[in-house]
Order: sequence, then C-alpha cells, then structure tokens
Amino acid sequence: MRCIVAASGASAVLKLIKPALKQEHQYLITDTSAGMIDLLLKTTADLVIIDENLDDTAGIEALRLVRREYPDLGTIFLVSSPDDESAAAAMSLGVAGCVAKPELNRRLEFIARQAFERSELLRKVALLQSGSGASAAPVAAAAVPGKDPGVSRREISRRLSRAITTIHDIDRIPALIIEAVVESLSPATAVLL
Repeated sequence: MRCIVAASGASAVLKLIKPALKQEHQYLITDTSAGMIDLLLKTTADLVIIDENLDDTAGIEALRLVRREYPDLGTIFLVSSPDDESAAAAMSLGVAGCVAKPELNRRLEFIARQAFERSELLRKVALLQSGSGASAAPVAAAAVPGKDPGVSRREISRRLSRAITTIHDIDRIPALIIEAVVESLSPATAVLL
C-alpha cells in the first residue's frame, strides 16, 4: 500500500482525490503547508498532491519546499487551469504533472501512476549511485572528458527530473534514465549493468 499526502485548502478537492485514484492507498490529508511538512516528516510518503490554494501559504511555495527537501518524491500540483502561470512554475520545479481541478477525476490516476514510477526510478538511481562508492566518482569523471567529478545525488535527480519533464515522447524516457544512471556510475559499476 502506498502512502499519499494531499494538501488543499478546499475540502471539496480533498474529497475528490481518493475516488479519482481508484486504488487502495493510505491517504494523509491536510489543508496547510505546515500540516503537509509535518506529515512528510512523520511518514514515508510515496506521493504528494499539492493544491495551489492552501490555507496558510501559496501552494507553489509549498511545492518549492517539497521539491527542495524531497527531490525523489513524486509530486502532483493541482491548478485551476492548465494554462495558469502556477502550472508553468510547477512544471519548471519538476513535478510529475499538473492536474486542472475540473479534470481531476479523469487525469489524476494516470498522472499519479507516472509519479509513482518516476519516484521509484529516481530512488533506484540514488541507491545505485550511493552503492558505487564515493571514491569511484572522481575516477569515473577523470576517465570521461568533460565529466564533473562532484556530481551529487541531488544533481542527478534534478537532471533526470528536468529531462523527463521536458520530453514529449514517452518512449524516450527509459533511454534517458539509463543514460543518466550509466553516466553517474563508476566504470566498474557501469560494466555490471
């Protein structure tokens, strides 16, 4: 069972989330960004759904905080309209997707599935990189011209997020992920793949 944290200042929106996903999950619901952060600190969430309207702050500010502190966590941003400025800002922050509230029932399940898959891939990349050893990174960078020897897990997650959100051809996503993983590993670990 996956854990979903949902934050919205509108109780009507919160009531729509569970039926829209049509799957058994653990739902933790709050109406403030402070409540959302508290839930994230106390649980291991698999997905965060943030409404642009929260009771204590703008949703985009809460989203910035979540993306900064939990870069591997799947995030979905709820907006009034897909043409909203906040939707563009959310996409630039690397969310798995933006869902317009009028389309919540139709699109949320699909976007959530993508967010779960993306989050899982980012966690695997982080695990692979941490398992490759810190001393191997400078060797890998020295062996490949133009490589930055200090590429961090957060930087790799950021690059993957940017690559995945800017791609329109979904068939290219696996190739980009494999490419990013191989680039971040030491030559010895990359051979094992």
